[in-house]
Amino acid sequence: MLGTIFFVQAGLKSVYTITIGSLSFPTMYIAFSMIVLNLVLAIILTPIFNVIGMRRGQDATSPTDYDEEIREPVEAGKEALG
Repeated sequence: MLGTIFFVQAGLKSVYTITIGSLSFPTMYIAFSMIVLNLVLAIILTPIFNVIGMRRGQDATSPTDYDEEIREPVEAGKEALG
């Protein structure tokens, strides 16, 4: 959501200059800045959540979720082989 806000504030351009107080970062792609922000938040918040005892979720996927169904194309017409 923050990336969308930056995009709109930048006049629908893909680059944005981030300014925090008197500190200004060079103009960069909004997507890159959002990846950096996500990594920083993960690095900071993961230990905090571990200390307060926040539970990690369980993986609900199973091996059958990754099976791919292969469907043969249906032949149509009088000369279709049966």
